[in-house]
Amino acid sequence: MPYKLKDPVRHKFTKQSYNKRDWKAYEEGLRNRGDLTIWFCGDAVAAWNHCDNEKRKRGRQRQYSDLAIETSHTIRLVYKQALRQTEGLMRSIAELMKLDLAIPDHTTLSRRSRRVLLRKKSLPKGSVVLIVDSTGLKVVGEKEWMTHKHGTRQRRVWRKLHLCINEHGDILSATLTSHIESDTGQVGNLLANIEGPVCELLGDGGYDSPATYEALEAHEKRSNQNRPIKALIPPNIGFQEAKETDSTQRLGNIHLIEDKGKLSWQNQMDYGRRARVENTMHRYKSIIGNKLRSKILESQNTEVQIAAQILNRMAHLGMPKAQKAA
Repeated sequence: MPYKLKDPVRHKFTKQSYNKRDWKAYEEGLRNRGDLTIWFCGDAVAAWNHCDNEKRKRGRQRQYSDLAIETSHTIRLVYKQALRQTEGLMRSIAELMKLDLAIPDHTTLSRRSRRVLLRKKSLPKGSVVLIVDSTGLKVVGEKEWMTHKHGTRQRRVWRKLHLCINEHGDILSATLTSHIESDTGQVGNLLANIEGPVCELLGDGGYDSPATYEALEAHEKRSNQNRPIKALIPPNIGFQEAKETDSTQRLGNIHLIEDKGKLSWQNQMDYGRRARVENTMHRYKSIIGNKLRSKILESQNTEVQIAAQILNRMAHLGMPKAQKAA
């Protein structure tokens, strides 16, 4: 995937095939992803309703906790349900488990999704390698068929999902912006959710910008790192000339590419690891979907945060371990 220098002659090479070494365990993990076994622990039942000890505000008080809203939206995304169907499914689960729980209605789920406080994700300890990239997600409503049938131009709106993963494919941070937002402008927001030190950051040429290197320096100061974050970002085609204002990391990448070539730079830096974020985006669109179900940006941001937790959980149930075929 990242070796795009070979694209003009790609047809001359046979695609590498891989064999799964742990097919039995991976197959069981795929079955577990669709398992309908749902268990409510005592702590979850106790925390289902809104705590009365919190500071009371004007107007009607909240009945459901953020945990109840998050759980309902998780069920909604996993089983691709609409809000009303999610409400009915949650009621059925409560009845089957004989739990005396009030289930949020669809209007409450829609309204609370804008400002729900999600549980904090457990991040890996120690220094990590980060891989960043972005992809587009459709907003509710597709106009392609109208354009194909009647030939009319329709306004197309989509959001841009920015992902930050580690070497194992776990989503550590995610942000959602409008489609006009640049990738480099979100590097700082992605790093803001990473508390520990970072040793390397991989990205494509779209991240070759001073804003990216400034965000890396800001994270180094915030996390009190002794070593600088190694930026493995190929220089943009239109800006490969070295400038005095460039960071030392960018200058080092430019000089190495000039001396040994871009393909040698990719091999030496193990730049092929960047393809893992492409795989993560494929997993998002194949499991969660390629369009957003919510209509408001705040609710859409909550949706992608919950979707990231779902993908991480499914990955922990089982991922294939492949090796090159002989």
